[in-house]
Amino acid sequence: MITLESRDKVAVLRLENGVTNAINPEFVRHITQALAEVRDHYQGLVLAGGAKFFSIGFDLPVPLLADLMLRQLVGDRAATTLLYGGELLTVAAAEEIGLLDKLVPEEELEESCVKMIADLAIFSRPAFAEIKANRVDPLLDRHHKHHQAKNQAFLDCWFSPAVQEWLCDAAKKF
Repeated sequence: MITLESRDKVAVLRLENGVTNAINPEFVRHITQALAEVRDHYQGLVLAGGAKFFSIGFDLPVPLLADLMLRQLVGDRAATTLLYGGELLTVAAAEEIGLLDKLVPEEELEESCVKMIADLAIFSRPAFAEIKANRVDPLLDRHHKHHQAKNQAFLDCWFSPAVQEWLCDAAKKF
């Protein structure tokens, strides 16, 4: 389901769960085990997906966390447009809204990511962790406070017959 490659002080964790890298509980367990090894033996991590998709998402929807993360990355207006419209983004559109750090040729992508993480890995790990916590903690607090009710409401809608029919029709496009 995953492979862990060593690039000096940077680990490359490659998702290999079928063509779409759909995330399910077993996959999460494998990733969690690999992340423990990364934490113990490396200074940074590049998370890599497949050739067609990094990951198509969760086998079961986890809407609140995905919504919160997307809003933190691209801002409220862009996230709302994406979530309401449900459109797939072109690479150029993803870069324009800030979902991508930068564009590089495909053959240079992984090495570019490893270099970027290696450059960050020279800084104090505890200080970097604190800066990251300042960014992530408010998101996690909101998620922990609301996730059960919000996710249940979404799941009720997601598994309704009308939505399942629409999803089946949408899946045929791939």
